Amino acid sequence: MDQLVTKGAKRGSPNKVLYELTRMNSDLKKAQVCIIGISNDLEFKENLDPRVLSSLSEEEMVFPPYKATELLDILRQREKMGFHPDVIADGTIEIVAALAAREHGDARRAINLLRVAGELAEREGDEQVSESHVRRAQTLIERDTISDALKTLPLQSKLALYSIYLLEKIMKYRFKKKIPANFSS
Repeated sequence: MDQLVTKGAKRGSPNKVLYELTRMNSDLKKAQVCIIGISNDLEFKENLDPRVLSSLSEEEMVFPPYKATELLDILRQREKMGFHPDVIADGTIEIVAALAAREHGDARRAINLLRVAGELAEREGDEQVSESHVRRAQTLIERDTISDALKTLPLQSKLALYSIYLLEKIMKYRFKKKIPANFSS
């Protein structure tokens, strides 16, 4: 649903497709359409046109984040599908599950963390994926996420962040050199 509305918004009408789908049953003679939508955005419905909301007759279900034990089961299934036997060191899957449960409880992100850790191990020629690979993979993923977020900021926000960065550098320099704040060059 998130992609449907996001892509629809780029074309100027985020609600048109949903509206047409909800009205389709009145045109069909021998079939019925049922829409099952999934969104990670809890405020998803706030962006919908009132006409779409009224014709949806939706039933909302909120799924809680996965717990570490649930993520562990999912990751073990994926381990069997994506890795050769004994490639993942003992305790590594448990670390991935624990980190993911603590951070977000999202299975896709947990699987991605395991995948990136595996790619790091492979790139480095290591025979096993270890906790070290997982920790470095987590750092890489976080860095990429921050970088992607910064790229999407408007120019004014980028300039504001850059100003804060420069101010911090100036303050660190003054602190190291013990230059008073009222000193001007």
